[in-house]
Amino acid sequence: MHVATVALLVHRHKRHEALSAIEELMRRMRAWPGCVACRLLSDANNSDDLSLISEWRQRRDLDGFLGSHDFLILKGMRMLLRQEPEAVLDEIVTRKSVPFNRAFG
Repeated sequence: MHVATVALLVHRHKRHEALSAIEELMRRMRAWPGCVACRLLSDANNSDDLSLISEWRQRRDLDGFLGSHDFLILKGMRMLLRQEPEAVLDEIVTRKSVPFNRAFG
């Protein structure tokens, strides 16, 4: 499993436009073969600080999306951002789902 996290710092006056573009990007990403999940997180203290997180079965699935026409949405929205997006790619070797109370109880 591969997890791609992209940090997006949006211009406040462009937030609505940015969210619209991200929504379309996420729709396309979710439809891409090998995409397991995709979500957008907003910082509770700064709603212009967003994190786009996507999970992929294999690295080649992620690479396929990154090389696609659909990925150009993210490249095209740079003018809506206060700084260049930052990306972090993680490879998850094992993942185990446990009940909440066992994990944090």
